[in-house]
Amino acid sequence: MQQAVYGLTPQKKTKNNISDDTSGLDISPSTIALISVRDALLEQFCDEVVPPWKEIRREQRAQDRSLRTMNPINYNDKGTVKGLQMVAQVEPLQEAAEENC
Repeated sequence: MQQAVYGLTPQKKTKNNISDDTSGLDISPSTIALISVRDALLEQFCDEVVPPWKEIRREQRAQDRSLRTMNPINYNDKGTVKGLQMVAQVEPLQEAAEENC
């Protein structure tokens, strides 16, 4: 706690001085750029964080393979989609249950 008896409170000395120079700041999703008369700086946010692109792509491929395996009616031999209309597969047990109703 700091108490002022009269006048202004003493200010801490800062290591960042305020100046009258013109500068520009550009913040993008992954980087920050600073341009001034004396200096230019380009830094990347969170350098230590590595995005898991390989793991995400591996999981997506596994899901695609599973989808093609479980729905072979909708895919050609090369794995491409046959057409715009997807055919829903009905399980044999579900067909039997519908016939009994």
